[in-house]
Amino acid sequence: MTVSSAKPLPFKLTPPSAERCVPRPRLFEKLDGAGRLAWIAAPAGSGKTSLVSAWLKARDFPALWYHVDAGDAEPAAFFAYLGQAASVFKDGESLPPLTPEYALGLPAFARNFFRRLWQTGCRLLVLDDYHDLPADAALHDMLRHGLEETPADCRVVVVSRNEPPAQWARLRLSGAFSRFCWRDLRLDDGECLAMAQGRLGDGEIDGERAALLNRRIAGWAAGLVLALEHGDADGGERLADDPLLFDFFAAEILAGLNAEAREFLRLCALLPEIRPDAAAELTGRADASARLEDLVRRNLFTVRHRAGGGDSYEFRPLFRQFLLTDAAGPESTARAASVLCRHGDFEAGIALFQALGDWPAMADALLALAPQLHAAGRLAALSAWLDVLPEAELERRPWLRYFQGACRLPIDPAGARTYYASAFAGFDAEGDALGSYSAWIAVCASFIFAFGNIAAADPWLAALPALRQRYPDFPDPELEAGVLTFSLFLPTLRHPDTPGLEAVALRLEDLLPGIRDAQLKVAAASNLLMYWLGTRGDNLRAERLTARFAADGLGEATPPLVRLMWETMHAFHHWLNADIAGLDLALRRALSFAESSGVRILDSYFTLQTVLIPAYTGDREGVAAALAGMAPYMAMPRSYDAFQYHFLRLLEARASGDDGAVVDAAREVERYAARTEILSCALYAMLAAAWRCLAEQDSAGALLELARAKAAAPGCGSVTAHWDVLFAELELADARGGEDGRQALAAFFAFGQRYGLLNAYGIHWRRPALADYCQKALQQNLAADYVRRLIRVHGLLPERPPPQADAWPWPVRIYTLGRFEIQLDGKALSFSASRVPVKPLELLKALIGFGGRDVAQESLADALWPDADGDAARRTLHTNLHRLRALLGEDSLTVRDGRISLDARRCWCDAAIVETLAAYPGHCACADPSRCPLPPPGEFLPLEPALPWLSEARARIERRRREAIAKCRREGLRR
Repeated sequence: MTVSSAKPLPFKLTPPSAERCVPRPRLFEKLDGAGRLAWIAAPAGSGKTSLVSAWLKARDFPALWYHVDAGDAEPAAFFAYLGQAASVFKDGESLPPLTPEYALGLPAFARNFFRRLWQTGCRLLVLDDYHDLPADAALHDMLRHGLEETPADCRVVVVSRNEPPAQWARLRLSGAFSRFCWRDLRLDDGECLAMAQGRLGDGEIDGERAALLNRRIAGWAAGLVLALEHGDADGGERLADDPLLFDFFAAEILAGLNAEAREFLRLCALLPEIRPDAAAELTGRADASARLEDLVRRNLFTVRHRAGGGDSYEFRPLFRQFLLTDAAGPESTARAASVLCRHGDFEAGIALFQALGDWPAMADALLALAPQLHAAGRLAALSAWLDVLPEAELERRPWLRYFQGACRLPIDPAGARTYYASAFAGFDAEGDALGSYSAWIAVCASFIFAFGNIAAADPWLAALPALRQRYPDFPDPELEAGVLTFSLFLPTLRHPDTPGLEAVALRLEDLLPGIRDAQLKVAAASNLLMYWLGTRGDNLRAERLTARFAADGLGEATPPLVRLMWETMHAFHHWLNADIAGLDLALRRALSFAESSGVRILDSYFTLQTVLIPAYTGDREGVAAALAGMAPYMAMPRSYDAFQYHFLRLLEARASGDDGAVVDAAREVERYAARTEILSCALYAMLAAAWRCLAEQDSAGALLELARAKAAAPGCGSVTAHWDVLFAELELADARGGEDGRQALAAFFAFGQRYGLLNAYGIHWRRPALADYCQKALQQNLAADYVRRLIRVHGLLPERPPPQADAWPWPVRIYTLGRFEIQLDGKALSFSASRVPVKPLELLKALIGFGGRDVAQESLADALWPDADGDAARRTLHTNLHRLRALLGEDSLTVRDGRISLDARRCWCDAAIVETLAAYPGHCACADPSRCPLPPPGEFLPLEPALPWLSEARARIERRRREAIAKCRREGLRR
């Protein structure tokens, strides 16, 4: 099958022409019957490539041909080229490159890449010259994972001089693996005759002479060509698969050519891919195309490659190696390097310039190639070339310094910053606005990669106004968005009071829809979200931003890293809104996608956030397991990651009451916070110091540290951290009681109400304490609507349920005195006439009539179904109990030891309040009717028909009401 491409493919991705190859039906049949993976191992010159070329031509497979070379030891190079090759099947769309974010998930990347490769329509992949890959190349293992994804209807053929690598042991043991060896490839007499006749003509050699010749060459295809070219069809030395013998006979052949022809071959050998126009330019021969075609016609170790951009030629490896041993002079090599670069083969040209030590020419070629290599993730190759250049050449070209930094950024952000700074100086000296802004952005990005020593960013932030003054117009909007992203984010960490930050945020929001670079777009959106939520506490704007970004920010083609960055936004937003179910879902989705995509560089962030899930419910074992899952990431952590980890340890140690662990974790928090140099981290370190002092029984020290934190909180750049300080102050003041406690309570809820805050680390870990504070706030009528919102969002349950109906946002309220009404979350429950759940409601009424607490199931069954036998009544009771739970909420009723109760922490019932106050009058001053918790008087279930149990229940509740009034009055007199 012929596949065409609008853009010519590189030589290494084009198959050799099979037009001069002799068909070998016996081997074609073996290849047809081979498994999904066929390995052809035989010496040089044995016809391996010719065999596969002829087979492809005969079978017309939709195939990709890949010439493996030593450069593919860098896996990014292999996947970049193979992805480009796949574009011939999919409308010019390349498969994703192996960029640095996949470094921790290479097997997953390989599997996903090959799955997508086979989805393009390719049915056969040929990996030629696999022996050129070094034995220790990482690509061996990646290919093992990738080739396991080969579907049953697809094939992979590997051509090599060697046996399969050790990493492929499992593949070799699979039933899908077939192996072809030198014994299989040796020419038989008929094949030898066909090849000889193809070269000499049908009448020049017969079967007997061909058989004799074949015995002498031992079935070696290259030996046959040498013998025929040498005119040795009838005798001569026996040829075998020995490169030394090849060199000997090739030298004799070359000696028979005139000097001009020999020079033509030697010069062309400098070109890995020989294009006729390049050969003509290099050799000065206008007839270069005809000469190359003659070599193909004579089958003299030269093959033609067909490509969309025109034919190109290749010398067989043994022949090229032989020609290169008679090295061309420096002048010819330099000319060849220049020709290669002019014709777009920069990699081959750079290699020749490096061999010559022509550094200026090499540096110029690298300037053209560096962006392409960087985009393909080929950082190792680019870095190696850049590092051999003399300093003088690098200093003259700031973009090369820039790419030196880009190569180091993923693994050494601080080291990368040095190169970026040098590039910035060079660009600024040249007056290059594009370069200056690009280098400034890169320097800022290095601080985010390291996320430590943030104070060192201050000079760069200080330099921005002068840079803006010098270059007031951005070269393009993407560059402006990049500058604004970092000029918003970095100041919020160190200088949140920087004038004009809101204007920066608003301008960045305007640019957001037009940003084309997906990674920049999600970074800008993330920083905007953190600014509006974290620094400004503007929930409304953050909600609008999130909705807007979700609508137009992501598509099916979104790169995996960008998708995971978007999930970090989701997780942050869910946590701040106390949406723990949403947070859990986002984290599970992110970690699952990270594993399947191979992008694992954000795993530490997502794994750290999983600690929050069990912490919210007080699941101590779950928190311990989640913290233990962070151990692999703590071997060489970034300062900020270590700070977060130890801060979560500290919160858990406090919740568990482990003073020793509190002291240890607090000291680590203080240590790593100092390294980050981030203001909010410093604030949390002050809180850690206060808690450490408390664990060490140093109350005075704790008060001092807390006072420091409170003074620093307004300028820390995080409303959430500020709120955490106020919560810590409330805990300490509440323990002491008195006016300090009331003031701290008011301050905490007033601040939360002002910014619409719903979650912070303190309340996340200590929800029971928050429930108590909310109850006190409602009693004092502090920010009542906001407090009720907190209660609902967090699902808080009061330790001692307040008797007043309006004092707590009860999920369920049931009125039975003077009327019967059920309210769910403040809304009356109603039914159509035909859909009233009669029996579940009768069960509820009877449960309340029998006291609402610890009512025996037998009593309810006998009262409601007196005519049914015991088993039938119990079954009916359980059925209607299930329906009642579905109506009120699963947790509204409890069943324990055969007794049923309304959960007093979730359900308020007027009759139950009467019962409770009769036994425990609570704090009531009946002289002030507004504070009396007794429900208004009324007959219990007045509209119900006479039921055997109803009259006794009414009498008991009325009696209890009188007892409650008497007790409340006595308590009022005592007060």
